[in-house]
Amino acid sequence: MNSICTVLCFCLFVFFQIISGHFLAIESGVVCFYLLVSNLSYHKFNINFKYLFAPQNFAFIIFFFRLYIIPCIAIFYGYPSVGGYNEDFTQETILQSYIILLFMYISFISGWTYFQLKPRNNVYKYKINHKKIYIVSTIFLLFGIFSLIIYFRDINTYLSNIYLSETEEIIGLKNKIIQLCSIWAKFFLPFAILGYLTLICFNNKNIVFKFCILFLSAILILFFSLNSNRQSMVYPLLTLFAAFTPKIIKIKPIPAILCGIICLYFLIAFADIRTSPNASTTAYSIQTQELAKTVELYAGGAHMITPVIENNEFKCTIINSFFHSLPAIGKLFRDHSGLTIYNQLYFGFSGRSDLVFHTQSECYMNGGYILVMLFFILIGYFYAYLNHIYIHSMDSQLLFRAAIFYIAILFNSSILQSFQVMGQFLFYNAIPALIILFLYRKNIR
Repeated sequence: MNSICTVLCFCLFVFFQIISGHFLAIESGVVCFYLLVSNLSYHKFNINFKYLFAPQNFAFIIFFFRLYIIPCIAIFYGYPSVGGYNEDFTQETILQSYIILLFMYISFISGWTYFQLKPRNNVYKYKINHKKIYIVSTIFLLFGIFSLIIYFRDINTYLSNIYLSETEEIIGLKNKIIQLCSIWAKFFLPFAILGYLTLICFNNKNIVFKFCILFLSAILILFFSLNSNRQSMVYPLLTLFAAFTPKIIKIKPIPAILCGIICLYFLIAFADIRTSPNASTTAYSIQTQELAKTVELYAGGAHMITPVIENNEFKCTIINSFFHSLPAIGKLFRDHSGLTIYNQLYFGFSGRSDLVFHTQSECYMNGGYILVMLFFILIGYFYAYLNHIYIHSMDSQLLFRAAIFYIAILFNSSILQSFQVMGQFLFYNAIPALIILFLYRKNIR
């Protein structure tokens, strides 16, 4: 952030407190500290307007929501109870929760800055021959179609189940290996489309042709994402746009921001439409208070950390959480995973819930502030590495840029979500991107 944006953001925060009649001392201090640190230029961790889909922008947005937007929401709506955890949040617990978030942010920036200190190559050109891309894309396509046939039986079953209900096992597959392959295959079709796009020459093509290809590709990727999970549909779409811009198509910041806000609204609406049998898909509106609660929940507000603070006993749960979602062997870890303990703290039972046990909360529960600092220093360093590769590989093939961005956006789970989701993404979602990066490993020009 530049100085003008910093001052405007703080003045707006003060203005919200004036019109609401609520003065929040803790949140004011947190916002002031966050804006001051964000205004420092040495760490170079700000919005990159030249590369709108640079991974750093998504990480920046996460911290901006947690340390600015959510405090703004708290001025008007406070911190809502979640599930069965109806505690009236005390000033002490909220303060300590924000201290954990600030430790997380400063540690991330420290790792990010350390990566920037060393001079590095500024141009990467990763290319492989088109025949290899065609073969890999065709294998991905066949594997994806296999998933569509085996998992959903036919197109009608897919259309009637995928968008309006939670993911279910449409067919009971006795063979666990086939079932596992069908789950994996959900993530291969988008990369098959990206692979075929790489074979198209966009040089000297007019803007209408490029936008038509982009639009049709977006429709296909959305249609064939094969998942009712919002992230598994959105991430491939973001990957498509990240691969296209700014090398093939340049998108201006303001239209991109407006489209992002509209898409965020529909993503929130999609969750209720999908799970409510009486929801209308033609007319839908979100109540302001419900929207605020949803943002505070999914963005990881400070109040989500409070159960961990009150549970002073440190536990070794990170490894168990990482393997929680894995098939077969995951059963050995679930009873002692962080999510299970978090459910017990929130709901009083260890069953399945929609809550996310965020990484900063689990780091604090396992090792206090020291582990929070060490983990997010490493995360900041590695995230800076992925961001560097993406920004400086614009002369590489579209498929390589897509794979790098996809890994980076999945890696956002280390900041936004949980160790459980990190393990899930690595074992399921990331497989096609990792295969592609393996093919490119020695093909730098």
